[in-house]
Amino acid sequence: DVCSSDLMFYNMLKNAVDAVEGVDNPHISIDIEKEDEWFLIKISDNGCGIEKAKIKEIFKPLVSYKLGSDNWGIGLYYSNKIASALNGYLFVYSEAQKYT
Repeated sequence: DVCSSDLMFYNMLKNAVDAVEGVDNPHISIDIEKEDEWFLIKISDNGCGIEKAKIKEIFKPLVSYKLGSDNWGIGLYYSNKIASALNGYLFVYSEAQKYT
């Protein structure tokens, strides 16, 4: 059985992999920390990044800034809903053409 949190992480990691496509020396990292009763799971990449104005939109349904017909804009929306259902949060820090 695949649980919802597996799909949440799959979606976020898939976005990181897509972001580093074509980047010289691609890098994706996963860091896990425990802070009081919370776990902080940080997924970062040195890919194409996201423009500041677009960050507010990426968790909305059917919003995708990727090219191609297989990007429906559901992955991050769904991931955010899963995090919320698990009493968690998703935050995005990004700079276009540098990192997310």
